[in-house]
Amino acid sequence: MNFDLQTLDKAVSTLYRNGSQLQEQRDQAMNYLNSFSNSPNGWRLSLDFFFQPIHAELKFYFLTVFQDLVQYRFMSLSLDERKFFYSRLLVWIPLYDSRLEGRLVAKKFAQVMARVFNSEYLDSWTTFFHDLFGILDRCLVDQREKVIEILLRIFEAIDETVINSEFNRSSQDAAHATAIKDAMRVESVAKMAKFWFDILGNYSASNVLLCQLSLLNIQKYVGWIDINLVANQFFLPLIFHLITNKDLKTDACGVLEQVISKGMPSESKLQLLAQLRLQDLIAQANQGTVSEEDEFQRALAKLTNVLGVEAITCRTDCVRGRAAPEILATADVIVQDAVTLGLKFLGSEWDDLSESVLQFLGSYLHHVKHNKNGNEKTVENLKQLLQIIRFKLQYTEEYNFEQPGDEEALFERFRKDLQSLLRTIH
Repeated sequence: MNFDLQTLDKAVSTLYRNGSQLQEQRDQAMNYLNSFSNSPNGWRLSLDFFFQPIHAELKFYFLTVFQDLVQYRFMSLSLDERKFFYSRLLVWIPLYDSRLEGRLVAKKFAQVMARVFNSEYLDSWTTFFHDLFGILDRCLVDQREKVIEILLRIFEAIDETVINSEFNRSSQDAAHATAIKDAMRVESVAKMAKFWFDILGNYSASNVLLCQLSLLNIQKYVGWIDINLVANQFFLPLIFHLITNKDLKTDACGVLEQVISKGMPSESKLQLLAQLRLQDLIAQANQGTVSEEDEFQRALAKLTNVLGVEAITCRTDCVRGRAAPEILATADVIVQDAVTLGLKFLGSEWDDLSESVLQFLGSYLHHVKHNKNGNEKTVENLKQLLQIIRFKLQYTEEYNFEQPGDEEALFERFRKDLQSLLRTIH
């Protein structure tokens, strides 16, 4: 069967643009596209067509051809063919135009590159990151922001497709991901951290999207890279500064949450928490009126929850390890500060904010129960917690007792969680 760009364009339009087409015509278009994508030379033609001035839907279709090739038939190609394939894809990166091609094309391209990375990085394409950053170094000034966007999306797709344990389907996948992370620790993560730092420093006032993507990258990677690449005297002040940026503050909170969630020895983590003084940052940011749609307040509540849980966990570990009294005292200060913040969020008129700190407050109650050295402040905390719980357990005027719906079901679940806290106190 012969394939040409005009017929492919018509077939794609039949499937994705013209909803009035008869089912028979749609079936014919689907059969034609399937024949093309499965043909031995389909991927080569797609590479040629991909660089021509075509609309976004057709470009997206060619990316699905690439994705199927890499996922199912890539290793049947020769090494020279595979190198030719991904070398051509690299050429497109500085040519990307978000206005004409759209974000969906960029995301799909990143997914294709991530699958190629998964297949080739450890063997035949060990210069993957060097090649990507080389494109950034060589591109024209007016291409720079487009290249940065594509690189950030590729790094995000690598996490989602290759590294994230939620996506590992077998022990072999997990071992492969571990080998990739080990190689990246040696070859690329320091460059990536500098890349993120430069973006946040240079574009926070001019390109929100790039900074949001950069912060998302950090959230995904900080859990397994060297913590000192982010938790240092240069990077953390920049993240703290972004808490004051209305467009980036929620994502910056997410970075801090991932930083303090990272696994490390308990004494080292307590030292980090003491240096960060997140409780001061949260208290300062948690001012003014709060609306139900305030994502930043939700992020602050989640950060408080993680801060408190981590501090209690570290303190428990330090007690078992017979840590020095001053270390335990540091933990007690952090826990108390987190309780003060947690009680404020629990008492919010918005239940989703209250729910965000339930895990921490539950951990705190278990901590108090097993710690016989309670003081006046502990008693005061428990009294305030009781008052808030009793208030939050009350039904509102809007509660529909006669025909309860989704909102009522959510509130009943919330009440059960509050009652569980109440039982722990008593």
